Amino acid sequence: MPLFVACEEDEDKDDDEATEQKIDFEDFTYLLDLEDNTAEIVSYNGQEDTVVVPASVKYNSIRYSIEEIGSKAFEANSAIKVVVIEEGIEEIGVWAFAHCDSLKTVTLPNSLTELSASMFYKCKNLENVTIPSQITEIPAHTFAFCESMTQVDLPEMVDKVKANAFYGCKNVEKIFMRKGFSSKPLEIGSFAFAGCYKITEIWCYDSIPPKMPVSLAADKKTKVLTQFSVDSINIKNNYSLVVYVPNEHKTRHLKDSWGDPEVWTEYLKVARPRIKSIP
Repeated sequence: MPLFVACEEDEDKDDDEATEQKIDFEDFTYLLDLEDNTAEIVSYNGQEDTVVVPASVKYNSIRYSIEEIGSKAFEANSAIKVVVIEEGIEEIGVWAFAHCDSLKTVTLPNSLTELSASMFYKCKNLENVTIPSQITEIPAHTFAFCESMTQVDLPEMVDKVKANAFYGCKNVEKIFMRKGFSSKPLEIGSFAFAGCYKITEIWCYDSIPPKMPVSLAADKKTKVLTQFSVDSINIKNNYSLVVYVPNEHKTRHLKDSWGDPEVWTEYLKVARPRIKSIP
């Protein structure tokens, strides 16, 4: 009996010291932090085609600042077409919008500090996402299989595009690498744009060529670029891929990155890209 009473006292003590509370309000489930008056969106439960994600919620006369959208919060919602995330939200969890088949447009806030892996995975109708200017990395699979995207614009601060980030975006035609002029090259991970069958233009604005690690084939002799699959740049004896670089760095880009004859000849079997100066 004394042991049972002690457990009751401990449970009462835990209840008194609870610092979090989950609530359902309107179309969202929130996890409230009762100590610092912040909140996380755990899930979206509505079926609206346009959703404004709030940056705060009022509960019991207390205003809670929403700092995070949790992992899988919107996953597989087939109704949403447009998402606007209000300023103030800083984090979005992995798989947050994955498999949202109808999603077309997303407005991300400038307060967002980073993207997450598989964030928009297989959003097959996603056409437009403006990446906030302070983002420095595109994580793995972030936009994989977003089949309706036709253009990729990387902000100037991005210095890493991780493996498979845009894998299977089969309708992307143009890639703009808008990285600023710095001493650190843009790193493009393995298979980052593989399966992007329609790429015809890559615009590289930086003074330093992108860094693309070379994989070694089984015989350890053949160098193979894994960032772009053979099909991804769609060269069929017509030299269709054009890479634009700053005029004053054209020769160095050609030699050090995009036009290495051995790498591209082995990789493409047919042709290497044409190098042109940015107009």
